[in-house]
Amino acid sequence: MSRPHASRRTSGGANGHTTRRTVAAAGACTVLAALGLCALASCAASLPQGKGLFWRYPRERLHVDGFPNSQAKDYFSPEWGTLYDERGIAYGPNSLYLGDERLPHPELVVTDSTVQNRWFRVRLNRSATEPAWGHFIELLDLARHDLTPLIGAPLNHLVDVVGARDLDQYRALWGKEYWVTHLVDWRASPALVFEPINVLSPRGLTAHSTRNAVAQLLLQHRTQGKLPAWMLYGLASYLAEEGNLLVNFVNEFRPRRTVVLSPEETMRHLEPLADRENGRIALYSAFLMAWHLSERWGFDRVQTMLAALAGGDDLDAACRKAWKRSYAQVVAMLDPRKLGEPQGSGFGMQPAAPPAAQPQPPAKPPQKDRH
Repeated sequence: MSRPHASRRTSGGANGHTTRRTVAAAGACTVLAALGLCALASCAASLPQGKGLFWRYPRERLHVDGFPNSQAKDYFSPEWGTLYDERGIAYGPNSLYLGDERLPHPELVVTDSTVQNRWFRVRLNRSATEPAWGHFIELLDLARHDLTPLIGAPLNHLVDVVGARDLDQYRALWGKEYWVTHLVDWRASPALVFEPINVLSPRGLTAHSTRNAVAQLLLQHRTQGKLPAWMLYGLASYLAEEGNLLVNFVNEFRPRRTVVLSPEETMRHLEPLADRENGRIALYSAFLMAWHLSERWGFDRVQTMLAALAGGDDLDAACRKAWKRSYAQVVAMLDPRKLGEPQGSGFGMQPAAPPAAQPQPPAKPPQKDRH
């Protein structure tokens, strides 16, 4: 389904070029290739407008989709113009490379082994070409630019990024399978590790994963690692608008089990992310908890909590400042089994699981020669 959107033209850049950009929500979030949730379809009219980040998704569309349905092709559309920051320096898609062409940019540095801008340095390997790595940095930088004012933790150092050479290396060095697209360690270098780019990109997950990874990195820096796993993963997915994506992942399991977990089960399966079925369901449940927290009570309260943690409060004190409740009470009010899943009228139109393999028809016996 296509997503209704508005566009705005903004003047920027040292040469004063006019750019065109799709507007997704409240001026705070750009169009994402990642997908996400907005407001409960069943009670959209009763939700306070403007409380969360994504409230401008049209109510009529919401009743059908259940989720805002961003389009990855926006990044590659001819209408996507170059974006400029407050210094007049280009960032985001088409800022470093145009297709395979390297563009002049004051912060782009390319060596035999690395590509980097001011904030991110990737190590080249055979999983992608130099321009592909450049486009990868563009998406990381777009996420950094958009998410920094929401989370309140600007990067203050160069972040090392590694894409595994192949899945065998990803398994051997980091112990993960393909369904865990990236790892974030805010204390280490490299801080961001991704599955091979030539695996990630064909799956259509590059923009999802880069945005989620940067969100996790900024959240960890902001709170000095104080967030529990459900809140870290859930808020990162919320900020990356991954709802539609996560729903598609768990639909495989719907015919035989529930795909929403209690908070206790969610936390148990997030640390560690050990198996694909329970891991994906736990990630979806954590997302739902973070979505309800942000959309029902307002993302400004999440920001209050993040600021309190950054100021030295523990989690319980920070929750009391934001929601007038203890941490345990906050968790209890977010049980996905009670609050449910946002579902539009179009829910269930796609098969819940891949179609089963059909048996081959029996071979016809050879016809006898009548002659």
